[in-house]
Amino acid sequence: MAGADEIGAIFAKVDMIYDPTSHRVKVQFQRQDRLTEAFVLLPHAAGNLDINGAQAVYLSQPRVNDSKPDFGRVPLFCICSDEKCRGLSPQPRITAIAYAEAQKDGSYKRGPHWRWHPDDWHHRACFWLLREVAQRLETEERRARIKHIDDASSGSSDKYMPRQQTPRRTDHVDVFVVSGQNDDTEEAPKQRLVPSDIDGRTLLPTVQRIREGLRYERDHPSTTSILRQVVSSYDRLKAEGRSKEEVLAIEGVTRSFYDWFRMLSLYSAVNASEIQRIWSGGASATHKDDRYVLYFYDKVNVGDRQIKPRLTLTDELLNRHRRGPFLREAVRECLEGDARYVKVYWYGQLDVNGWLVTPDLSDDLDRLHIAAVY
Repeated sequence: MAGADEIGAIFAKVDMIYDPTSHRVKVQFQRQDRLTEAFVLLPHAAGNLDINGAQAVYLSQPRVNDSKPDFGRVPLFCICSDEKCRGLSPQPRITAIAYAEAQKDGSYKRGPHWRWHPDDWHHRACFWLLREVAQRLETEERRARIKHIDDASSGSSDKYMPRQQTPRRTDHVDVFVVSGQNDDTEEAPKQRLVPSDIDGRTLLPTVQRIREGLRYERDHPSTTSILRQVVSSYDRLKAEGRSKEEVLAIEGVTRSFYDWFRMLSLYSAVNASEIQRIWSGGASATHKDDRYVLYFYDKVNVGDRQIKPRLTLTDELLNRHRRGPFLREAVRECLEGDARYVKVYWYGQLDVNGWLVTPDLSDDLDRLHIAAVY
């Protein structure tokens, strides 16, 4: 069993303060890339959710005051999802960032995410604290190995001395899974690498187990079933000039991000074998009775006719699907806010039924993304 001094030294090494009397830890930084869930208390008790689920809870609230930037919605109030932390008094808070607005088209800035609250104390065996400790120790050790090899290379006459292999990039999606899910359940948070019932007696062995799990995560592809995350990756790669280098796999087919994305205006010129792509096009929006109708600006050839496609989203479908709040918010920015129009992305092809041409989604809104254009 590790002593208090040893445990305190470990936390101090990664900019955390350890109180051996209360067995609590305070974080000295706010940014937390490894945190994938929090316990949502307000606007209503929703339990453990990832940031997409928490944002959906927020956007599901009605707009009660259009004169306010937040439309009178109750802001998110979240605490640490670890059961030991939730048993403390006061409970340590987790802050949700950049969750209150619809996504803007072409924006590759960091989207909604979690941050530590710098004034709050967590239990020393909090899973998220230990995951952060493990990540920082792993990063520090990897940098030390690279420096050691670089130093050895600079003092060696062998100019072909191998360099430490650079870890795989993890800043974009590698695989898009066409889920076919059309119910109202949110994606489950990522499976934890260790059980949640750890205690102080197994703290150091647990950190080592998490480090082994992080190495596994780093060496395996990043997967999502939500098109919005794929679009965000593409926007970021395009801005960095890497969209032709990095690849994305969908339904067993691997292409560069650049080759997956196509403009609707090019739809009629694409061969039938190449039709299964991620399409995008600008559209205006209207709200009629219980449905939103998006009218695309571009035309496609149907036989000897040119037809503008349109997309209908009923309130019933939006209310039922986990992606509904995000899509509705983007459309409402066009109807009621400052957005000039919306940019619609979908994976698949067009469904032609006489004069009606519409994206073929089969009610799977995970394959659809709508972004506001200002």
